[in-house]
Amino acid sequence: SAKQFQDQILQQRMVLEEAFLSADHVEHVYPSDANYILVKMPNAKGFLQHCAAENVVLRDFTEKPWIENCIRISVGLPAENEKLMALLEAFQG
Repeated sequence: SAKQFQDQILQQRMVLEEAFLSADHVEHVYPSDANYILVKMPNAKGFLQHCAAENVVLRDFTEKPWIENCIRISVGLPAENEKLMALLEAFQG
């Protein structure tokens, strides 16, 4: 149902937020009520490239005024989010 899907997205967003909040190379995770999170990283470009090499595409907001060095991450299915979190853990940025 739509309610179950919405609940899953909310739960998965919290999982992603926690993972990025606890990562050493993340400066800030902006609060979100949407199906994505906005994350500020000193080496956002490097993380984008790291993910792209594994066919994980994130939205590059690194050049946008007011949100420089930010990446927009869509909340995915649990398996997709687990892959992203593994990439975050492996990132040496």
